[in-house]
Amino acid sequence: MKPGVGIGVILEKDQKILIGKRIGKHGNGYYSIPGGMLEAGESFLECAKREIFEETNLQIENADFFCVTNNIETFKEEGVHNISIILYCNCFTGQLKVMEADKFIDFSWVCIEKFADIPLPHFEGSELGIREYLVRKISL
Repeated sequence: MKPGVGIGVILEKDQKILIGKRIGKHGNGYYSIPGGMLEAGESFLECAKREIFEETNLQIENADFFCVTNNIETFKEEGVHNISIILYCNCFTGQLKVMEADKFIDFSWVCIEKFADIPLPHFEGSELGIREYLVRKISL
């Protein structure tokens, strides 16, 4: 089996990032930034726009490439190996709501200033992306 490619988006508003609690067969009970699987022929931005709207009802205009994660621990735990492309966006419109109740229980804006602020348990690709976000934020 070859690794899949997921797209996650760090959405930032008022120095908080959007995090949801996952349900379903993959990552059940874990917290995560929103996102989903890249479809054939789709750009990273196209996937991000589609997934963010499908999950949160928010419309992003632009998102910048942020980092890549290789989710080995998830493979060890669940037998699912994904590479996550993490994007960053702080410009979006719409009213936040859970659109896919079979994938997320809820979403909330969370102030994360240090590693200990990351809600646990956390989905690996999302956690690695948030850790990189904190490293960059601290170094500025």
